[in-house]
Amino acid sequence: MRIRLIWISLLACLVLIVVNEYNLHKLKPTQNDGQLIYTADQPSYVAPALNFQSKGVWKDNSVGYSSYYQHPPGYGFLYYLCLHLSKDHPLLLLKIFQVLLFGLSVFLFGRILQSKNLNY
Repeated sequence: MRIRLIWISLLACLVLIVVNEYNLHKLKPTQNDGQLIYTADQPSYVAPALNFQSKGVWKDNSVGYSSYYQHPPGYGFLYYLCLHLSKDHPLLLLKIFQVLLFGLSVFLFGRILQSKNLNY
């Protein structure tokens, strides 16, 4: 059963990659090196990591106290890690992490279903 879950997870990752690349091709994003679709939330996730790297302060570029805690720091920390691992292509590395975490979530969801004796 575990091998079956691994194959299902790999297939889900493949479908995710195909759909994501299709969306990127159709939307033709100019931001983010064309790696990710730019959203309105992105500055509050990415800017804290960039500001921490350059200024030593974890905050986004908005004004006020909420600039320090607008969003939880998990995604920003992952981006900060990608900045250190790959200075030239941090967004590509972030995208790879996202796909791997998605595949892991599909696998773990299948394990949860198995542990509850549910058929999937």
